[in-house]
Amino acid sequence: KRVFTVPTATVDSGIALRDEHMNKNYVQIDQFPNAVLEFAKAAVTWPTDGSSTGTVTGTFTIHGVSQPATVGYTISKTKTGWRVKARFDYAVSTHGITIEPYMGVSFDHKMYATVSVDLVDAP
Repeated sequence: KRVFTVPTATVDSGIALRDEHMNKNYVQIDQFPNAVLEFAKAAVTWPTDGSSTGTVTGTFTIHGVSQPATVGYTISKTKTGWRVKARFDYAVSTHGITIEPYMGVSFDHKMYATVSVDLVDAP
């Protein structure tokens, strides 16, 4: 099994005030400090040379709620190991996060997460 844990306080939307508001009022980072993605190691196809692309189904947990997640990924050979890029979509509402409209502006409950990691001596 592979487990990726990201401190929710490090998530950056590009707007500091929005991040502060979201973290305090909705994501509740003091109570739920991490987002976690888990999947079976055997579900990932590692390239023997060059690169590979695929999808893996795992479990994404945020705000204390776990839901299935389908993750698309690309793994590419580098000089020192491998570069893994991945993306998956999720809806905050299915994870118990309710975002109320603010000053007439509502938020899309559909979010996505992207990951880019360089690995040495993988798999």
